Amino acid sequence: MDETSKLYFDIYSKFDLVYVKEFSPPEYDTNISLGSYSSKLLDALGITLYKHQAQAIKEFLEGNNVALVTPTASGKTLPYVISYLEELEKDPEAVALYIAPINALINDQAKKIDMYIRRVAPFVEVYPLTGGTSDRVRERIKSRAGFVLTNPEMLVYSMILYNKSWERFWKKLKIIIVDEIHEMSGVKGSHFGNLMRVVNMMNDIYGNNVRYFALSGTIGNPKQFIETIFGKKFVIIDRSTSGNKRVEFMMPSRTYRVMTSSSSMLIDTMKTFIQGLSKKVLIFINSRKGVEKLYKKISKTFLSSLVKPYRSGYDHNERVAIENMFRDGKIKGLISTSAFEMGIDIGDLDVVGVVGFPVSKISLRQRIGRTGRIRDGIVIFFPSHNMLDNYYYNNPRELFSDEVESLSANIYNDRIIGYYIALAILGYNEAKDINKNFIMEDIIDKYWGDEGVYASENFVKKTQGSYPRVIDYNKSYDGKLYFFTGLSKNDLRKIINLRGIGKSFDIYDRTENKKIGEIAINYLFNECHPGGIYIHMGESFSVDSIDFDKSLVVVSKTDENFVTEVLYDRDIDILGTIKSKSYSNFSLSYCKLRVKETYTGYVKIRYEDVSIPGDVIRERRVIGYVEYPEPYVLEFETEGIVIKFDGERFRSILKYDEDIKYIRSNFSFENRKINEENILLSGLHAAEHSIIGMYPTEIICSRSEIGGVSSMSQLGAPSIVIYEGVEGGVGYSEIAFEKLDKIVEKAISVVGMCNCKNDSGCPSCIQSPKCGNANTLLSKRMGRKTLEFLLSGFRSGEVKEKNNVNPNLVKYSISYLKTQTPNIEENAKYAYYDLLEYPLENFKKPLVFDLETQKYSYEVGGWENTKDMLLSVAVVYDIKEDKFLVFDEGNVKSLIDLLFSSDIVIGYNVRNFDYGVLSRYDPRFEVSDSVKTFDILNDLIKKYVGENVRVSLDNLVRNNLNHKGKNSSSFDMPNLYREGKIDLVIKHCREDVMYTYEIMKKILKDKSIKLEFQGAITIIEFPEVIFRFRL
Repeated sequence: MDETSKLYFDIYSKFDLVYVKEFSPPEYDTNISLGSYSSKLLDALGITLYKHQAQAIKEFLEGNNVALVTPTASGKTLPYVISYLEELEKDPEAVALYIAPINALINDQAKKIDMYIRRVAPFVEVYPLTGGTSDRVRERIKSRAGFVLTNPEMLVYSMILYNKSWERFWKKLKIIIVDEIHEMSGVKGSHFGNLMRVVNMMNDIYGNNVRYFALSGTIGNPKQFIETIFGKKFVIIDRSTSGNKRVEFMMPSRTYRVMTSSSSMLIDTMKTFIQGLSKKVLIFINSRKGVEKLYKKISKTFLSSLVKPYRSGYDHNERVAIENMFRDGKIKGLISTSAFEMGIDIGDLDVVGVVGFPVSKISLRQRIGRTGRIRDGIVIFFPSHNMLDNYYYNNPRELFSDEVESLSANIYNDRIIGYYIALAILGYNEAKDINKNFIMEDIIDKYWGDEGVYASENFVKKTQGSYPRVIDYNKSYDGKLYFFTGLSKNDLRKIINLRGIGKSFDIYDRTENKKIGEIAINYLFNECHPGGIYIHMGESFSVDSIDFDKSLVVVSKTDENFVTEVLYDRDIDILGTIKSKSYSNFSLSYCKLRVKETYTGYVKIRYEDVSIPGDVIRERRVIGYVEYPEPYVLEFETEGIVIKFDGERFRSILKYDEDIKYIRSNFSFENRKINEENILLSGLHAAEHSIIGMYPTEIICSRSEIGGVSSMSQLGAPSIVIYEGVEGGVGYSEIAFEKLDKIVEKAISVVGMCNCKNDSGCPSCIQSPKCGNANTLLSKRMGRKTLEFLLSGFRSGEVKEKNNVNPNLVKYSISYLKTQTPNIEENAKYAYYDLLEYPLENFKKPLVFDLETQKYSYEVGGWENTKDMLLSVAVVYDIKEDKFLVFDEGNVKSLIDLLFSSDIVIGYNVRNFDYGVLSRYDPRFEVSDSVKTFDILNDLIKKYVGENVRVSLDNLVRNNLNHKGKNSSSFDMPNLYREGKIDLVIKHCREDVMYTYEIMKKILKDKSIKLEFQGAITIIEFPEVIFRFRL
């Protein structure tokens, strides 16, 4: 056996081959017709487009927004470069904007794009725009650049807030490319989705007819996620035709894993491949400290001249030098954090090692996609000793298969949206060159929808008393809201946080007298609890003090060799149920929650790796408790899932005589009563931990972002609540609601396959580093029984589904007699018709009514003074006569007589607004039911979606009558009246009357209506349509 064969034999004796991705040939498109710039570029590069590249270009040129959702190295750059060149053929001044989350990727792509475009259109200037760009270069970008690459921060701080100085750019903008869109999930997605709505508004203001190109690695729900982020329809292209070489996927054998430390395994592997086989090797490690620790050991070997570390924090020139050395083969090995995942192109990698599961399978795909491009490749997964890695170690095909997680983003997070409404206000007024610092709800409704208006109102309510005040609102003359801000542009730049949420604390190292980081309040007590140990870049710091007024955490370095875990109690209030499902033995709900966390102290923990026959487990030892003199309390609203068990059936899983044998030796029951309640609770608690541990297999989230609480009685039944630790929620729970059955299956697998011997479990199965109860009352046996109990319910099938419109649902459930005569109340003052049974043709004089005013609400002191806003025009449609009647102040008495003579007046929000205006002319309108009125909004829709939810007439028109909504806005009418353009006011009012009538007819015909709510189209069905009037 020659030396090379011996080395390969050594590799295959230490690592198990667990999966193979076979060779796949590329598929080309030779028929696409392109302009001269694009054709010249492809000829110069000697490239024929792959089919998916050509499809993306064709779809863009046909006027569509395009999302290219394909693996790493599948060729995502050329499609948008060629699409830009095609725009350049039509307009030599056309501009492209590229947005990416990190500057390293921006700089790398700028070089590549510049190289492409210089070959065919050297007059186009390509520039990266980051915080480090000089003022001189920025001015040149504004006046000359044809292709600008930037990050979200610069988009906000400069291009939107000061958009007037970017006027040329906005007017000529034709294509917006957003790269690494899979990085925009969770809180970052909530921010970025709101930012894109502001960008959509800016595009409309400047009339540029821009289209989007979204680029992403493979994701589980591309259409839903991408359209949620952008608020636009997209064509999704998610099948790569670039082909691939053969790639082998390997993991350490159980024997090798038990007998060898992680660092020795990595060094040994790099020696074999780099020195013995002359292969190019890239190792990914999840932490910067891990990279430095491994390189420190490598630097003491002969590999020191062949391997370099790579991570964020290095000088830019140093990073570029390392990239070039690796690309050119001057070094053969690189140890990197995720910094090497995005955009940096090294095509000839032979081996990729992944140490520990990264944040997602999407991220894993980014890493392993670095090999198998030019020649066959090898991927090795080195698992850590935790629950998630343990699961994937035992299920390797799932780790390396093509199935990946779904992404989520809650655009309507009412702790985030207000900052972007303020940004929209400032950007709008800058672009329009006005100084009113407000926008009408119509603008918010156009770009965010009704739920955006509702979330903005909630933002105002939840930030009452905070300073500076981000936004506030008031009502205009026609019942609509206008939102305003007192912030200046500089104020907003200081307080807007594009990647986080809520209050942040600076972390100050008193040892070195410098700031070493910052942390959001949601994570403060878990990572920086008072008196505890804070881990930063692998080093331990003691948390000396927390100043809540100054938002400051003071720490100092320590040599302590333990970690701490905070202790806390949780109280959960269910504010409302968004969706629910029922199964034979439990119910599952997706809910709005209020969480109260009371932090009472912390425990000191020491972890040790312990070898047992056939495996290595991580043992957790409690070495001390500390109790706070007074507890700390954190309260916030969020989203979560609630599992409520059928108590009687759940109790049947306990077989006391058998289960007690395990419980008696269970360490976690120390100082706890061993009784039926606690044994069952230990199962709920263990199931809660294992489900949370498996969340990242289906949802891109960190375990630290998820909290949970288990109880036998807190919610009136045995229950598990799993909630998002982010204020307002970011969408994880909605995905969990749909995928909990898969998560439970995986939790059963990881608990069942763990080799730890004690029933109290270990960090690889049921113990959690975030447990507020110090991992007490945990039973591995009962946890598995609880999970299997859940799985049996899922497998038996759903009993029924209840899908409410929203948590503010108000059920309108008075039972009425279905007769051809009205049902008269006992007090003989009111009567009812069900209009589904009693058609409008049966009424003697059915009318439809709307009016406009002369003044705005702010001109008369607010909404309580609507009668001072004065009638400008009123329009009535007589259904029986099929004719329109127009009124003004001169014949308002005739209008009033007509309305009082009718046996049904149909309107939209007439009770709250129109009748208030008419009360100036007749005091009878001070009582909204003086006229026999059916108000579609107040008498029907609000009964189903909640009194506080705003549903505009435009929303109903857009989703039921046409796709564009109303032709004009009521906000413009007072100005048109003052300008003497009465004909335009009459035209608008007449159109609103007809829209109201058409919506009414649709309701009565279909017994339902469609409206946009929470970013989706919702259908509300009406079992009855009650017209209530005073006798």
